[in-house]
Amino acid sequence: MVLVSPGGWRSLWHGAVGVIGDYRFTGAGLGSTTMVLSTYVYLLHGGYISNVHNIYLALALEQGLPGLIAFLFLMLTAGAALVRAARRGVAPLPIQGAIAAALVALLAHGLVDAALYASRLAPLIFVPVGLAWAAGGRVHGRTLEAKGRRLLLAMT
Repeated sequence: MVLVSPGGWRSLWHGAVGVIGDYRFTGAGLGSTTMVLSTYVYLLHGGYISNVHNIYLALALEQGLPGLIAFLFLMLTAGAALVRAARRGVAPLPIQGAIAAALVALLAHGLVDAALYASRLAPLIFVPVGLAWAAGGRVHGRTLEAKGRRLLLAMT
């Protein structure tokens, strides 16, 4: 893997945006960033740079704009779940703060690097989202529990 200086990010991102325009709906495919950048941007025979050092551009490049929109929607719903948890007092405040810090760190760090997304540890991106959803509590859980209890009582 080649390290890119912060000054080189701009040219790398500029090249990635051009490739995203070619694959805006379908994406180039998961794990294809190295060959797509080498073939289209740098005109090299072999792989040169493994990721675009921006998670948003990486998502749009590999999964298309629908994939990027879905990712942003997941993050938005995770934030909404944390707000709901804070209003309802479902989860302890330190846990909510830790989850919010993890989400903010993921989104902020994603502006300058996509190493987690480009590695085999990519599923870890969704851990803070799942924790936020769990902290948000159930929206209709009590009514479902009550219906389930009534059903069990009716069966006995």
